[in-house]
Amino acid sequence: MYTIGHLPGTRAIQESQTLQSKIAFFDKESDLLAFQLSPSENAMELAEEALLSGKCDVFCLDLSGINGQPKDEIVIAALSHRDTKFDILIYKEETNNNNIHIKLNDNARVCVIDERAELLAKSLFPEWNITIIDTEIVDLERLMSIYDGIILPNEHEAIIGKNLNHFASFQFHPKEFIPSAAQNVTAYLINRADGELRKLLSKIHVSEVSQATNIERTIQTDLSNKGWKSLAVYCVVDHNSHYHVYVCGLNPENGSFHRTRYSSSTSENIVTNVFEQLSKNV
Repeated sequence: MYTIGHLPGTRAIQESQTLQSKIAFFDKESDLLAFQLSPSENAMELAEEALLSGKCDVFCLDLSGINGQPKDEIVIAALSHRDTKFDILIYKEETNNNNIHIKLNDNARVCVIDERAELLAKSLFPEWNITIIDTEIVDLERLMSIYDGIILPNEHEAIIGKNLNHFASFQFHPKEFIPSAAQNVTAYLINRADGELRKLLSKIHVSEVSQATNIERTIQTDLSNKGWKSLAVYCVVDHNSHYHVYVCGLNPENGSFHRTRYSSSTSENIVTNVFEQLSKNV
């Protein structure tokens, strides 16, 4: 019997249930166990503690929440498919202008929940008034009495706790509204010594996803180490195994916004080349 640990949230539950069904396919029994974050810990610390203490055998965690590498005793045994839902704009239907896709006035007040979204929204929609809000604010009705719209990541349902029947919405494309590195990919963490489970999870590992997320995480880490801020990185590997990288961030030298797209037939030197091209682009 394997115990699968996960955090609260719509996608976290769905991914853990999907993993449970895949384990069952191999005639292995499993159970789900939800964990709550305390104010003093982050998701990675919680996952490591749960695994090392034996509270669960595998922990489902968003790969974007794993900075660097886990502790030596912990290993990422497999990655899921990437969820295709990315950032979404929720707005009042009655607001309108001449924009065909997004009906918001030029002086619309739009809130976001992180610096990445603030950076992208300001660059794409300079006519809007963008404000970062506390992620603990979950009352959509109250938010919409203050703001004309809100931009949220794909787990918006878990954040707002309501359906969107009374509001319009627009789904951004990740090549335009670039996500954080490895966003929407679930990592399955286990104890390194658990060879049987590691072998089992290797059968459901999505290798094409790891090709892209390895590049995304490496670029984000490298640029962060160089002082770049508010980084967003998205990589697509096409059917010809060519890499297409979309990245943006704030230049540490002058705080200016830089954005670029880089394509290559090989992953060799891709991080160096992306950095050089990004540094030139404004």
